[in-house]
Amino acid sequence: MHKFNIVQEIKDGGTFLLNCPYEGEALERFLPGQVKRYLAQHHIRFYVIDGIRIGKEIGLNNKINTILQAAFFKLSGIIPPDKALELMKNAAKLAYERKGDKIVNMNYAAIDRGMEEVKEVEVKESWKTAKDEPLDEDLLPDREEVERFVCRIQKPVILQEGDRLPVSAFVDIADGSVPSGTTAHERRNVATEIPVWKPENCIQCNRCSFVCPH
Repeated sequence: MHKFNIVQEIKDGGTFLLNCPYEGEALERFLPGQVKRYLAQHHIRFYVIDGIRIGKEIGLNNKINTILQAAFFKLSGIIPPDKALELMKNAAKLAYERKGDKIVNMNYAAIDRGMEEVKEVEVKESWKTAKDEPLDEDLLPDREEVERFVCRIQKPVILQEGDRLPVSAFVDIADGSVPSGTTAHERRNVATEIPVWKPENCIQCNRCSFVCPH
């Protein structure tokens, strides 16, 4: 959830585009209170787009940069949206023409839908008094040295606050060593889909451990 820290850099009256699968009540439930408050107090226009869903539907899967770029031009006003549409499609044709019409048309679809499927979210007046919500999860039970490392160093680094750590935080690991097993505490929602183990198909090769983000 620490990804929402980005709104702290938006100027008053700015625009915030969030790529997420949520809308309506679900979006309001998952959006932290401090983010709602910042959006409301700074009069920020709030938009969402489900880039992952669009990418899968048109065949690009998780390659959503073109979709989000189109949405950016739709909202930013840097150049007129019609002109942005024309320029992006010209660039897509130039970049992917050698790969065939199918790839070019997939990118055309990504541009069109990125422009079309941006949805504005009402920033409610009640959000101005929204309370802070914890963005962290309870620490998993572990060895003492692991818990100490995770709390003192790992979590601040994950939250992009490592530059605030004092030198004293590194006294226990002055030799550069790091306790083993700390990856279990890095729950950063790194995948949009969670793999499922099918025991009837498993031959115990253990190769999945090399690629599974979980």
